[in-house]
Amino acid sequence: MLYTTYFSKLRGIPKNAKKLIITRFPPKWIDVDKLNNAFIVKELSPSQSILLNYKKDNDWEKYVEHFEKEMNEREDLKSMLSQLEKFLKKDNDVYLICYEKDYTKCHRYLIAKYLENKGIPWEELHEPYNSHEFNLLNELKGET
Repeated sequence: MLYTTYFSKLRGIPKNAKKLIITRFPPKWIDVDKLNNAFIVKELSPSQSILLNYKKDNDWEKYVEHFEKEMNEREDLKSMLSQLEKFLKKDNDVYLICYEKDYTKCHRYLIAKYLENKGIPWEELHEPYNSHEFNLLNELKGET
């Protein structure tokens, strides 16, 4: 299964899960060598020009158009997507991690949708319930 998330949710990822950091430059506070089973995979990040243009004009539709084009044309990205697809089709779990809190405005979402079209299920990692939410959920279900 493919999971997507952002850096603030790292603690919610199982320790032994395969973690792919898909940014050009991970945060300075992350020591990848100390994260179990974590890898920086710059090949799955947008090109610098796409990213800089998006930061400049904040045009999401244009960003999507350019990144989808890269997914079909940029050799390093195509190769890594193919490898990731094969790995996931062997029932392996992978977590794609980057910066954006809103996954619907992030390239990890575009990668997930691309792989979904290839038959790979995916979901965005959500925060585990806190105890108050868990108790409220049980009350709503009639379990106290």
